[in-house]
Amino acid sequence: MQTGYKLVISNPATGREYVSTPIKYDQASPAGVTARLDNTIDAIGQNLAISRNKLEQSEADLKTYEAQAAKPFEYDDLLKGMESELTAVEARLQKGERGTATTEAPAEEEDQGEEGYRWGAAPMSK
Repeated sequence: MQTGYKLVISNPATGREYVSTPIKYDQASPAGVTARLDNTIDAIGQNLAISRNKLEQSEADLKTYEAQAAKPFEYDDLLKGMESELTAVEARLQKGERGTATTEAPAEEEDQGEEGYRWGAAPMSK
């Protein structure tokens, strides 16, 4: 069941449609419809400017992302070492072997006043 009108302005050159806010049947008047058409047409320029700004921002973001993707991963060697260690541990677990956990605590680093995550790796004994 329809409850009103929706005004659609179509640009024949681009095929883009600009839609007004819905108008209920009891609120439709010649002056109201004309005002909504005018508002919809006036908003085209603002919408275009907003779309251009979003496009420029997206292009800048894309350049940043491409630059980040081109850089090698800083911790690639460490990651590969830990992945191979994980594979070895998983293989031992599949065989049912139990190893002893290393009880060596990593050397304490000097506190530089900043809180943050800390991580480290200790060599495994065979």
